[in-house]
Amino acid sequence: MTKKTAIRWLRSNATTYNLNPDKFAVWGSSAGGHLAALAGTSGAVNALEDFSTGNADQTSRVQAVLDWFGPTDLLQMEANSLPCSTICHNCSDSPEANLIGCPMPNCRLKAKRPNPIRFISPTYNYPPF
Repeated sequence: MTKKTAIRWLRSNATTYNLNPDKFAVWGSSAGGHLAALAGTSGAVNALEDFSTGNADQTSRVQAVLDWFGPTDLLQMEANSLPCSTICHNCSDSPEANLIGCPMPNCRLKAKRPNPIRFISPTYNYPPF
């Protein structure tokens, strides 16, 4: 189940669980922060929705995002890492390579799709981060 599927399911069941469907926030740290940021920036991106999982009549947009040190551009992880970092973000066993399925230098096009920064647009009304 994707985060977007879960958001739509929660909205669909908001009355049952006494939730306000107009006030959804997502939070995460590190990889979870990446997913929270992706949910916050891709609310209008139907290509990232899997409506076959149900609740297609509900939106997966959120009203707030708490991204605690989540990556926003997987392609820049190595370039932006701290000098003291021991993680090789471009290596085949990096967290990013495990997410994408191959090392960043070899998967540039594949790595662009899950980048929250990719979906930034001047025409979309983003939730507060």
